Amino acid sequence: MHRARREGVALGVGDPERAERVRHGGGGRLPSSLQSQAWLHTWGDGAYGKLGHGNDVTYLQPERVKSLVLFSIKHVATGCHHTCCTTATGSLWTWGRPSEGRLGRTVKEQDYRRPGIV
Repeated sequence: MHRARREGVALGVGDPERAERVRHGGGGRLPSSLQSQAWLHTWGDGAYGKLGHGNDVTYLQPERVKSLVLFSIKHVATGCHHTCCTTATGSLWTWGRPSEGRLGRTVKEQDYRRPGIV
């Protein structure tokens, strides 16, 4: 079965389809798209809350991460079960499965389905 879009994250403004696609080294399962501006969009398998939309739903189209709309996103890193980003002011945000302390957050027994500052 051919899928219209692959899993991923997009950092930018406007149409994520026009983004330059690059692969991040981390967990490698989520290809990433980067544009020149600050919005963060995610799509694909939402298991563990790794997309940051507050649920475990699979998104077939890029969806803006609403928890981060007030922040200018600078960098994004993805793993198989989690995502991290930094803002223009240098704050670090993480979400997804916190196994082995990967997210740097206090509670390590629950998945974080929304971005939280570390």
